[in-house]
Amino acid sequence: MSLITFSDKLSKILMVVAAAWAFGLSFLVMAAIIGRGLFNTPIHGTAEMVAASIVIIVFLQAGYAIRSRSMLKADFLVVKFPESIQRILLAFGYLLGACFFLMIITGGWEESI
Repeated sequence: MSLITFSDKLSKILMVVAAAWAFGLSFLVMAAIIGRGLFNTPIHGTAEMVAASIVIIVFLQAGYAIRSRSMLKADFLVVKFPESIQRILLAFGYLLGACFFLMIITGGWEESI
């Protein structure tokens, strides 16, 4: 199995896991609402679990969105420029993305270790 095939299969599996997680999360929220409304005993920590889960779900689905090239792209202005300018802007965008992820890694390094 090639690395690209493995990456495609892994990203699809992670997307399915994220979708199942979101589906299960909806039942948790519904149970917390029903518990609060009918029995006056909500599920404690539901808001925290949902907040943490949203971040996890987004990152689990990011690989599939990137591999399938289905990320949101607003290039209505860039396509008007000459191809050389488009390449420079694309390189600049990649550099900004790398800096952004570097900041995420350095900002969360202490908490993750």
